Amino acid sequence: GVTAGVRYDLDTRIADWNNVAPRVAIAVAPPGKRFVLRGGVGLFYQSLPQDAVARAVLFADGGLQERTIANPVFPAADAAVAGPVSAWRLAGSLEQPRTLQASAAIERAFGRRSAFTAEYLRLHTSQAFRSRDVNAAAADSLVRPDPLHLNIFEIGSTGERRTDAVTVTMKTITRNLHATAQYTLSRTLDDGSTVFELPADSVTLAGEFGRADFDRLHKLNLAATYGWKKDRVRLGAVLAVSSGAPFNI
Repeated sequence: GVTAGVRYDLDTRIADWNNVAPRVAIAVAPPGKRFVLRGGVGLFYQSLPQDAVARAVLFADGGLQERTIANPVFPAADAAVAGPVSAWRLAGSLEQPRTLQASAAIERAFGRRSAFTAEYLRLHTSQAFRSRDVNAAAADSLVRPDPLHLNIFEIGSTGERRTDAVTVTMKTITRNLHATAQYTLSRTLDDGSTVFELPADSVTLAGEFGRADFDRLHKLNLAATYGWKKDRVRLGAVLAVSSGAPFNI
């Protein structure tokens, strides 16, 4: 069977109008065989988080002020010695992040009550939301472009993220036992895992691409339920194990 569709995403806070997102999925079950082949590809868009809009409004010029005071005195610092103000804003060239997702899988039945599935998933996100200080001084200078501001944090859509994952799943159903075992081998790389994450160097962003904050190379999930007395009593257990997250200093 073939399933196809198209979606249009509109975010009125962003001047980005060409967000047509087609997608298609295919499933093939050869006659006389005990396996199913599945595949799909689609385009998906992400809206601007409300937290990003709120921060850009609250800490815009004329809003709440965040200042740095050098060597403050107690109990009250003199406003006259306060340093330049910091601000947040949305980039004028914001676009909705787009994710291209593709997957392929094979599902094989074993006996009457067991099935094995192997799936490959590929995700590629472009124009992802991320922040940077557009008022940062260049590496060979200590002078900020705008001397009236300390930091100007700008939320833009210049990030990238890539995910590759292979997942194998085994399901078994008996009269009393329902069990599932799933293992995933995956890798996610990006240059900004969250919209507010700031780079180490806001002037040169090339060195930011690496493992995502939420990247886990290995993930294992086990789940089972067992029923007694014609399922009037059922006991369940879940175990989730994963390898460690990237270490960031």
